[in-house]
Parts: sequence; C-alpha cells; structure tokens
Amino acid sequence: MASILGRDVAPILSARGIQGRFSAFYLVMRDIPEGVLWLEGAEKLAHAPFRWAPISLADPFSRAAYSGWPDTICDEHGLHVQHSGFLLEDAGTLPNHFRLVSPDASVVYGVLQPSSEALCVVTLELGTQLAIITRPLGRSGLPDGFPNAAVVSITPESRSVKPGVSTDTEIRCTVVGYGHFSPVDLDIRPMAQEVIIHGTPIVESQKWCIT
Repeated sequence: MASILGRDVAPILSARGIQGRFSAFYLVMRDIPEGVLWLEGAEKLAHAPFRWAPISLADPFSRAAYSGWPDTICDEHGLHVQHSGFLLEDAGTLPNHFRLVSPDASVVYGVLQPSSEALCVVTLELGTQLAIITRPLGRSGLPDGFPNAAVVSITPESRSVKPGVSTDTEIRCTVVGYGHFSPVDLDIRPMAQEVIIHGTPIVESQKWCIT
C-alpha cells in the first residue's frame, strides 16, 4: 500500500519482525483514517505508541475502517485525534453496563453498554485515571457497526488536564475497552442494581494522543 501511494518503503523493509514493519508502515503513511481507532476485536500492535493500530488490513471489517473516515495524524508519539468525552471519577474498575452522571448526580449524560459480549473494560491498577472518548453515533448519523465510545487509561503526565475547558494540551492515553454510549431520557429511572459512574464532560475540541 505504501509503495502504491508513493511513500518511501525503505523504513518498512528495514524494520525487524511484523510488529516493527507495521509500526514503520503507520509512521510512513502518517495520514491514517480514524476508523482504525474504532476497530474493536482486531489484533493490535503490542507496544506503545501503536497499541491502537491493527496488525492486519486483510479482513473486510479492517478494510472498512480505512474507507470513508477523516484522516488523523500518526507520528512517533501516537495517533492524534480531537473528540469530546468524559473524565471519570470512579477510576479503577468499570462494569460492562453503567449510567454516567455528573459529579453531583444532577445531570444524567447517558448509558455505556458493551459493544460485544466481552466486558467493556477490565480491572486496572489502583489510581488509574479513566476517560471516555466519544464520537457521533455514525459517520452519517446512523449506526455504522463501529463502537462510538472508547474507554481510555490516561497516562500520569496527562492527569493534570482540567476537564470542561478547551485546551491545546493533548491528553495522552491508551485504549482499554470499547462500548456504545447512548444519551438517556432524564425521566427514565436507573434499572435495578444499575451502576452509577460519575464523570465530567470534556469539550469537543479536546486533543487526544492515543498510544
């Protein structure tokens, strides 16, 4: 693909192993369709800053992640995107279904459900700061088969970013799970034993560096 697009393939050919070659491939391409970020279930590269990157482009769903999406930038730091989201207060463990509310519980933002039979996320280290990156339901406003929420673990150096305010500071993070986020009617009461998670909105222009 890189040679077809007229890119320098020397870094790819000189890299060692499939992990190294795919890392070099994404760096050489630089302009990466954002669909790769929302590609759940595909085998990904194992090392930072490429843990978001699929290791194969052969299956039909992986190919769909490259078609019709806006381009993002991949560099030696990671994949750079801009999206709204939420900083979560109840960090560490998330269930596979929960209702997201404001810190004082006066506002209900929506419900996050797993996008597959697997749990949304696993238990993480104590003190981990979690966030949710959200995108519109579909590229055309309709469901497109991809999750519309990515649960991320924020790196320690980015935990001082203040939510709710437009900032040029990127939040560095790693995807740890996916889900479907749906706004809910404020008049609908939580289901029995539904878990409540508190969070603070992040503006749509927030910059994220996915590692």
